[in-house]
Amino acid sequence: MQTKKYKEWRENVYKRDNYTCLKCGQKGYKLNVHHILSYSEYKNLRTNIDNGITLCENCHKKFHKLFGFYDFDKNDMNTFLKGDD
Repeated sequence: MQTKKYKEWRENVYKRDNYTCLKCGQKGYKLNVHHILSYSEYKNLRTNIDNGITLCENCHKKFHKLFGFYDFDKNDMNTFLKGDD
């Protein structure tokens, strides 16, 4: 269950990123907010706006396929954003 604070965090990340996937540029359709530092590893940063990035559903799945679901960090995100896939 998502808390009010978590929902506000998601909405704030979407707004900051102009409802646009920061990997492929898709705008306003099937978007996800992704935690830059792992949700499970960095509990204190779960609702920190600087720990969120907007990705479309496809790019979000690609990220997790490449870097897994638990132990990823800012360097992994930077590598992903700069990649050609």
